[in-house]
Amino acid sequence: MRGRKGILKVLLIAVLSALFCAATLAAVPAGEVRTSCGTQGWYFAEGYTGGDFDTWILIQNPNQSETVAHLRFFTPKGEPLTMEVNLKEESRYSILLNSVPGLEKQEVATEVICDGDGVVAERAMY
Repeated sequence: MRGRKGILKVLLIAVLSALFCAATLAAVPAGEVRTSCGTQGWYFAEGYTGGDFDTWILIQNPNQSETVAHLRFFTPKGEPLTMEVNLKEESRYSILLNSVPGLEKQEVATEVICDGDGVVAERAMY
């Protein structure tokens, strides 16, 4: 178009989500079952289920045996909510905290304690 000037701005964003195993310092792409460095206790100090936020707790069992993850959710209301998740060997489980009764539209901290050899846990917020 003759006589028109414009500016074209291109923005490229690359996102990497990786877990790191402290024992080997190896990066593992999220979603891959490649770690054997689970631990029995995971603690996530902050999360929020209100507004436009979606908060997830993601648990992976990298072991060759089943295990149980015991979760406690702490809110400003006081008494923690509890949940148990049975994890088959080499499996993953995702919990959308926004959909857990009692956790809607508020701040939440999470504790994940497991039986057995340990799990890998992550909190994701979108």
